[in-house]
Amino acid sequence: MPSLTSQSSAYRALIIIAGLIVIVAGLKAAANLLVPIALALFFAILCIPAMKRLEKIGMPTWIAICIIIVITSFLFILITTVLGNSIGQLNNNLPLYRTKILNAIHQITVWLQDIDLPVNLVDLSNIINIDRVMTFASDAVSNILTVLSNLFLILLTMIFILFEASSFEKKLQHATEKTNLNLTAISEITVHIYDYMEIKAALSLATAIAVTILLQFVGVDFPLLWGLLAFFFNFIPNIGSFLAATPAILLTMLQLGTIPTIIVASGYALINMVIGNAIEPRIIGNKLGLSTLVVFLSLLFWGWVWGSVGMILSVPLTIIVKIMLEHNKNFSWVAIFLGSANELKDSKRLKKNNQAESEDCL
Repeated sequence: MPSLTSQSSAYRALIIIAGLIVIVAGLKAAANLLVPIALALFFAILCIPAMKRLEKIGMPTWIAICIIIVITSFLFILITTVLGNSIGQLNNNLPLYRTKILNAIHQITVWLQDIDLPVNLVDLSNIINIDRVMTFASDAVSNILTVLSNLFLILLTMIFILFEASSFEKKLQHATEKTNLNLTAISEITVHIYDYMEIKAALSLATAIAVTILLQFVGVDFPLLWGLLAFFFNFIPNIGSFLAATPAILLTMLQLGTIPTIIVASGYALINMVIGNAIEPRIIGNKLGLSTLVVFLSLLFWGWVWGSVGMILSVPLTIIVKIMLEHNKNFSWVAIFLGSANELKDSKRLKKNNQAESEDCL
């Protein structure tokens, strides 16, 4: 007969699993409402330091918030306008690009048949799905455009968050005195998310500028569109740079031919190598405290829950989960599995140093 302790542990595990399933289902079902709110929260975290600086020079809070909202609104409207115009022109040019793809497939088929490879034009066309290839970038940008279309809700939520930011710290301190709320965890979450988003935004902007200049120099259509795509997709870990480069390289091949395609592909590879593989690891380093496998799995999970925006926010959302688990005695072991190997080594080294100090004191 199983003991009462084992039975209670099993019931507790079942309740936790059921609760997680309900939470995930709720997040997925309420994506249309929660995604704009999540974006507003992350944008507000990025804007709070600027608001604090304006307040330090003597500017009233409401004026500082108005300045930030005006600048943010201008940027949102500019991005939405560029994306909207580019998508419209891209859709107008799709028949031309489709014709060029069909001609290229026909030439490949003739060449394969000349070297005695039995390839049929219809079979090759089915393998290379033209509609999927040509609408990939349009669909991806349209998803981002749909999110930005909730501009009013995002800005309105940002305004309330920024107004609350000035008194939020005092409320948290008062709440920790009355309850068991962990102020350290909340402060740690804010610092980690701000550091990550600030660094990632700066590196993504540098990537976007470099990509736009490259494509403008080569003469590829819609360089601003592909630059904005590189900016947003650079937030997606592991596969973001590849997803952003694919449509631009394909368009270069259709529009300009082989040599410009090689130049564009090499340029993308060089940009991602310098910024993504050399600069970013040195700046961010081990600040994330997440293993590579966890980052990839979180990308898949949050992408399934919230689509492309979930993929962009996958790392910050996983950081929140990890920090909350670290400050929970019952689930701190889960945070250890989410963390990186370097973080585990650092914690062991710190533990040894603390033990050595205590022995010296004795």
